Amino acid sequence: MRICRFCDLRATTAEHAWPKWALDLLGPSATIETWLGPDASPRTWRGRGTRVKHLCAGCNNGWMSDLENRSKALVGALMSDISMRVDRVGQDLITVWAVKTAMVFECTNPAKRSFYTRAERERLRTALEAPADTLVWLGRQERSSLAWCEARRLFASHPPGNTILSDGYVTTLAISRLVIQILTVRRAPGGEGVRVALLSKPGPWERSLVQIAPGRPSANWPPMESFNEPALGDLSGRF
Repeated sequence: MRICRFCDLRATTAEHAWPKWALDLLGPSATIETWLGPDASPRTWRGRGTRVKHLCAGCNNGWMSDLENRSKALVGALMSDISMRVDRVGQDLITVWAVKTAMVFECTNPAKRSFYTRAERERLRTALEAPADTLVWLGRQERSSLAWCEARRLFASHPPGNTILSDGYVTTLAISRLVIQILTVRRAPGGEGVRVALLSKPGPWERSLVQIAPGRPSANWPPMESFNEPALGDLSGRF
């Protein structure tokens, strides 16, 4: 029997990983691509894309539906390439929506060990709070007929006695004009309270990304530069 990944009820639904309203905005002829790890082969669909079989009807039709209804005006405007200034409330809303989407995509590959813990998924469900040490950036892609997701597990390695991070997970999402990257890092014992400086590979990140988590008073959309399809892979592998 399948159990919902966000609660203890029986999983009885088979829903699409991308919400229906977002796919409707994308259009029926769009390409949908998903990578669930750097060594996995890409999966490509036309139409509705991959389904999730590890959600219950209560979560799917309850808090998740409510979150989609609250988010779709703002996220849909970014997908539609509407220039705007996103305030702190909007940044927090996009962050929760993005983390929910990343967690749902992780549910499409239940055979692999999950990065996000049951407690983190439960916290998102009950309090709409992202896990600690989660960072989120917004970007813009040139192509409007593509839905794209790549998730990578990161393992931090430090000399003995100087270990701060023990694990990490980065999910890169792109749908229509909107790109979202979610990074959650896991601290090793003794690393609590230590400021973490994340190093990324060289790239045009300052010109092509706007950070919204941790939030700031306002974030301007769109960034100065956009991603083409090959550059999405560079973005996904930048850490």
